[in-house]
Amino acid sequence: MKKLNKKQIEQVRIINIHNSPSPDFFHGNRKKVGELTIDVYREIYEKMLKRYNSKERIKINEIKTKSYTKIALECYNMSKGSFGTNYYKKMVEGNTGIYYAHPIHLHDDRNRTRIFEKNEKTLKIMQIFNSIFEK
Repeated sequence: MKKLNKKQIEQVRIINIHNSPSPDFFHGNRKKVGELTIDVYREIYEKMLKRYNSKERIKINEIKTKSYTKIALECYNMSKGSFGTNYYKKMVEGNTGIYYAHPIHLHDDRNRTRIFEKNEKTLKIMQIFNSIFEK
C-alpha cells in the first residue's frame, strides 16, 4: 500500500466512512474498486473507521468531564432550537439516572441519552429545565 500512484491517492482522499460503501458491500468477482484493489480499499476503510471511532470516544469523554450546568445549557440550546418539532427532547427521570429523551416516548425513545446520575442536584436541574419549556 505504500506505493500508490496519483489516481489511487486521489481515490483514497475521496473515501469517506459515511458516504462510501463498506468493504462488505463488494462481493463476487469484483477485484477492484476504482483504482484500488479490494484488500487495499478494505485496509484504508478500516483505518478510517478506527480513527473516526476514537474521535467519537474522545467527544463522549469530554461530555463526562463537563459540569452539570454546561450539559444542561447545551441541552437547553438543542431543545430551544427544536421546540415544536419531532426532534424536541426534554429531561426524563429514570431509576438511576436522568435522560434526555422525546416527551412522548420517554424511556422507549431509541435516541435517548443518559446525561446525569440521579441525585438531588440533578433532579432540581431537571425540574427547572422542564418547567422552562412547559410554559
